[in-house]
Amino acid sequence: MKTKLIVAAALLASVSVLQVPALAQNEGRAQLRLTIVDETNVPLPNANVTVYTISGPRTVNADEKGVVVVADLPVEMTQWWVRTPGHLSSADATKLKAGENKQAVTLHTVKSESGGY
Repeated sequence: MKTKLIVAAALLASVSVLQVPALAQNEGRAQLRLTIVDETNVPLPNANVTVYTISGPRTVNADEKGVVVVADLPVEMTQWWVRTPGHLSSADATKLKAGENKQAVTLHTVKSESGGY
């Protein structure tokens, strides 16, 4: 019985030691998740997003749900610029924290100028 307890304790200790490097690897890194919608809250698929960090810019397109996920970012002030045809562009910035950071971005439809004065 005592041998089983020692084996169980050793197994538990080895599992927790193996998890520490994986946690340490992600420490200090951030993930930015942007959800891009129009003013009626309809997702904007294929919106073009450029994320600017000290490491340089990264450009990606939103998926069919208007979502962009940019991983492995430094924990620092980060800016992004979102654009898609038929909508006004949007730029914003935030200080990322370690782990997941979620932001919603609303793009407004370009209004026609044919209304007169």
